[in-house]
This record gives sequence, structure tokens and C-alpha cells, in this order.
Amino acid sequence: MNPKIARLDADFREIEAQLSAPNTPSAEVKALSLKHAQMAATIAKVRELARLETELEGLKALASDPEMRAMADEERPGLEARVGPLEQEILLDLLPKDPTDAKNVYLEIRAGA
Repeated sequence: MNPKIARLDADFREIEAQLSAPNTPSAEVKALSLKHAQMAATIAKVRELARLETELEGLKALASDPEMRAMADEERPGLEARVGPLEQEILLDLLPKDPTDAKNVYLEIRAGA
């Protein structure tokens, strides 16, 4: 797993720990809750990626057994095909968001010569 992705999961767990701490100030809770909500969808993808990578490691272990090699070789391409795009989605989610993306825009078109 990419180190940036692993660090993101660790940061999310730290935010959850701070939110569950009883002595966290309310202003900080509000900021942490907002950050938690923004990261939740990306973290779901991170955890799915970790699950897929664990399955791939399990398939590699199965491939060492001659009787299970055919099954492992059959499942591996499907898992590997899902890992690459999912990792790219996560990295795209890590790019900073433009705060004006969610706002409306007025476009005025005028006739001109």
C-alpha cells in the first residue's frame, strides 16, 4: 500500500480517537467532525484496498499448494484488476479540493460585434 494512503488511515483513526475523548473542546469537536465527514468516503476506499491486498496475499499463499493453485490463479486477475483503479481513485481523492467547485456560477452571454 502506498505510504500516503497508509498515513491517511492512521490520521483518520487519530481523529476518531480525539472525537471519542471526553475532554475534547466543542470547537475542536466541530472541526474534527467536519474533517471526519470529508475523509469518510476515502477511508472506505482505503479499507477496501487493504482488504483486497490481504486477499491477494492469501491467494499467493494458496498458490504454493499444488491443489489450490488453479483456483488462486483464476481469482488473482480479478482482484489485481480492482486494486489498480481503486488505488488511483484514492490518490485522486487526496488531491486538494477547490472550495469554489460546489458553488453556482452565473454566465452572461452578450451579443457583440
